[in-house]
Amino acid sequence: MRADCDPLMAGKYAFHNPVDVVFAAWDMKRMDGPEMAAFVRRKHPNVRVILTGCPGERAGGKFHDCEADLLLGGSLTEEMLQAIVSQQQGRGKEVFAV
Repeated sequence: MRADCDPLMAGKYAFHNPVDVVFAAWDMKRMDGPEMAAFVRRKHPNVRVILTGCPGERAGGKFHDCEADLLLGGSLTEEMLQAIVSQQQGRGKEVFAV
């Protein structure tokens, strides 16, 4: 698992390197979650994208056009994220979290 705190750098890493799952927050500076999903999927169309902190219907078109596989309304706890990461790594997947 690789984690970055700068969304733009994280998006560049996920674009240029093979990853299986991208976890990102909906609302981030420089590149938000939906933008990151679309950016990474241009190069890796089969990457799984999970966005947290999804604002729901009030996001308007961005909510409906989002390319994420899973939208979570709340935030993931560290324990939840570690459980998901462990499961994915057990399947031989590369996991990337922002």
